[in-house]
Amino acid sequence: MSPTYPTMGEDDFNELLSYFRALGEVVVFHEPINPHGANFQQCLTAVKQAGYDDVVEELEQVQDSHQYWVEYALEQLNMVQQVASRFDRLEVHSWPDDDLVRSMSGQLRSKL
Repeated sequence: MSPTYPTMGEDDFNELLSYFRALGEVVVFHEPINPHGANFQQCLTAVKQAGYDDVVEELEQVQDSHQYWVEYALEQLNMVQQVASRFDRLEVHSWPDDDLVRSMSGQLRSKL
């Protein structure tokens, strides 16, 4: 389940995880979008072409502000885990970017 966008919320994750569960999946990997690399630019171009202006704005903030990206990524990682806990025998493996992990310290860094 990657990448997930900053505009995605609890209802979106519930819907996605419901689909995976209906397919019989028991393990899902999740990664919030990472503003580094060609994949990010491809996603940004695609949402611009599709006319999703709200997503474009959020992605540009993620790209322009490291702190904004860190806060969004942590919030999504937590939210996806909370939503996943509602599904019996569905495990979500978070896949945080190395730069995100390096931005943390202490217990949070260990948890990531």
